[in-house]
Amino acid sequence: MEKIRVSAIFDIGKTNKKYYLFNNQGEIVYQSSIQFVELLDRDEFPSDDLNGIEEWMKAQLDETFSNDLYEVDTINFSAYGASLVHLDKQGNRLPLFVNYLKPIPDHIIDQFFQEYGPVEKFCEETSSPFLAMLNSGLQLYWLKYDHPEIFKDIAQVLHFPQYLSYVVCGEAQSEYTSIGCHTGLWDFKKQDYHDWVYAEGLVDLFPPIVHSNTYAEVKWKGKSVAVGRGLHDSSAALLPYLKSETSPFLLLSTGTWSICINPFSNDYLNAYDLEHDCLNLLRIDGGQVRVARLFLGKEYEELEAKLCNKYNLEKSLLQKLKWNPKIFRLLSVLTPPAVSLKYLKDTASLVAMQPTSHITLNWELEYYQMMDKLIDLQVNAIVLAKGSSEVSKLIIDGGFVSNEIFVKMLQYKLPNFEIQVSNLPSGSARGVFEMDIHR
Repeated sequence: MEKIRVSAIFDIGKTNKKYYLFNNQGEIVYQSSIQFVELLDRDEFPSDDLNGIEEWMKAQLDETFSNDLYEVDTINFSAYGASLVHLDKQGNRLPLFVNYLKPIPDHIIDQFFQEYGPVEKFCEETSSPFLAMLNSGLQLYWLKYDHPEIFKDIAQVLHFPQYLSYVVCGEAQSEYTSIGCHTGLWDFKKQDYHDWVYAEGLVDLFPPIVHSNTYAEVKWKGKSVAVGRGLHDSSAALLPYLKSETSPFLLLSTGTWSICINPFSNDYLNAYDLEHDCLNLLRIDGGQVRVARLFLGKEYEELEAKLCNKYNLEKSLLQKLKWNPKIFRLLSVLTPPAVSLKYLKDTASLVAMQPTSHITLNWELEYYQMMDKLIDLQVNAIVLAKGSSEVSKLIIDGGFVSNEIFVKMLQYKLPNFEIQVSNLPSGSARGVFEMDIHR
């Protein structure tokens, strides 16, 4: 029997680690996923289990290459950004992988901005709000000054997607989409590493930058295969739509983070943009992409749990809830709800959404009221991502596409947009596949 030619794609998220085999027609012929228990680092802070991830990846590849059904053409990767992996002079990984949620010491922040501030200027030049360890370049700065005993052993630094490639192909490279994901390393106007990276001598730790669409030819289980360099997951999710759409669009990628992506913007970020969690990413060719982030999925989970607890409901009941225009029309005649936000309270205050007392008639109405407030925040993020660009199409993908109330409310609140719900599965991995198949 003739073997099926496939692209093997690892999609490594913060929670779920996924593996796909795509055939040449873009169909998923195999998939698996796994979650790893986080480990505690030297400071007792949770961190991803890189040993476990590496072993799982190799086992998945060994199984695929041993399977007579498949002929693997390419191996590639998408992964979350804002995390760095450090190699010693022998090319071995140092036992340190910083969780981007880990707090950064105040004295390091003060020291950094005394030298390279003010913070507003730094953020405008690097096209990112100040996000602490999420500005992954500051992880290196912290190591250099707080942990010189570790820093002295670092010979090379890889962004996480490129490290996954390194595990398989053994070649260390840097790549634009990972450099540009709010790392604080890149000056978007200069289109080069920021001055502070040169001043601190860190530029020499990063391998050469290669185009995302470059591959290494390696042997795995005695068979030749092309190994890609890996992509930042949000940037990868954009690629299928750039290929299929004929007019400008915004992509709203929903999940834990709701990320509105505008690949058609030439706007530089100003102080207002940065204050409202707007930033720029880099495309695979080094061009800029405007993005507005919202921690919407996490906030939704928090509010959903409270509502279920209050009314003794199963989450599945909320997930099956259908659009009811009569209930929606009620919102306009009732006092807005006092929605207590945990993750988006700062965002809400920025757009003058102050809690008030309200009337609740039943759990379904209260769910609509909750969604109404969240979607007001989402609309603000979409408008921010649009900027000055002439875009009138919004494509929604990810977890919220199945939430009919989310989609219908957005349509109502954005009457000048054509809203399209995507049915493309496995967005980030599919984006990498689209690049692979046209290599």
